Amino acid sequence: FRQRIKELERRLASILTQSFDDCDALVGKFKLLESFEGLLTREIIQDELEKKQVTLLEIYKQDLKIVGQIFQEGRVLVDKLDENSPISSNMPPISGAINWTTGLYERIKDPMERLQGLSQSLQDREEYKDVVKLFNSLRKNLDEFNASKIDEWERGVEENTEEQLNKWLLVREETELAEEGFVRVNFDPVLVRYLREVKYLQILDIPVPDRADSLFNKVDTYRRWTGRLDLIVEMYNNIIATLLPVEKPLMHSRIEKMNKALQAGFDTLKWNATDIDKFIDNAMGIVTDVDELVKKMKENVSKMIEIMNQWSETPLFQRKNRTQAPEDVESLHNAAVTARFDSIKGEGKEIHKRSEEHTSE
Repeated sequence: FRQRIKELERRLASILTQSFDDCDALVGKFKLLESFEGLLTREIIQDELEKKQVTLLEIYKQDLKIVGQIFQEGRVLVDKLDENSPISSNMPPISGAINWTTGLYERIKDPMERLQGLSQSLQDREEYKDVVKLFNSLRKNLDEFNASKIDEWERGVEENTEEQLNKWLLVREETELAEEGFVRVNFDPVLVRYLREVKYLQILDIPVPDRADSLFNKVDTYRRWTGRLDLIVEMYNNIIATLLPVEKPLMHSRIEKMNKALQAGFDTLKWNATDIDKFIDNAMGIVTDVDELVKKMKENVSKMIEIMNQWSETPLFQRKNRTQAPEDVESLHNAAVTARFDSIKGEGKEIHKRSEEHTSE
């Protein structure tokens, strides 16, 4: 019976060593050993796998060196904010860098934990101790890199957040397209980046400063404010850019009314003010009314031009290929003039009606 058992153990050891060689990935080799965990302590199997475990250490050591090289090369690109950096394109710089190093650490962490679960004899070998030193050194470098990135970001939050919130809601920029100048929402991209950083840092379970946390608590408010202000600014700039010189005098009072409604955003209200919603509601109502009026005016003018263009499409008198008596020509001409006059008279009423809409507005 004992001989039979030993023979079976030798066969199993042979299968394990062959399967070990066939596994290309390091994780696959560990999973193979874990699958037969209860049998690996048997003397015959343990003797056969001891060489393979040393090979496993060497493979993991090489993987640690590769990860270390990836980290050293990647951190240079991350620090420079290079477009070829390993940071995910949808993530901001700080949380993206930490997410990248977290992935590197996860790559080396799991095999290390699996090695610690192998036999004590393996852990007593010098090769194992060298691997542990290399692992601890790489982990320390990753932790120091993450800490430096977080410290740098926290300093920026404390120094810049209050400054950015003290800016006016709106600014006016000079442009050749409009004498009044275009309006822009003055929500600094730095604040947008801080808000995105907080979002992803929280996903990564990394604590953020109180200043950044309080800023993020109002993220929905800032999003609502900037969204509505963007809409107001878009309508205002479109009105200013599309009005013709001959149309602006007609809209002078309404343009002044818009400018008066928006003035508080230029010199009174900042992003840490408390009555921004009231200002936005008032400006939205006024600018929307003017925008609808301008669109209606443009639509009416376009329709008037279309109507008058139709009058010139068909000639009032067309020469025939054959000669005609003067009486016949006069009769045809009078009929054409009468029909055209009736058409122009009816379409003229449409033009007059649309003109009256402008006057009533």
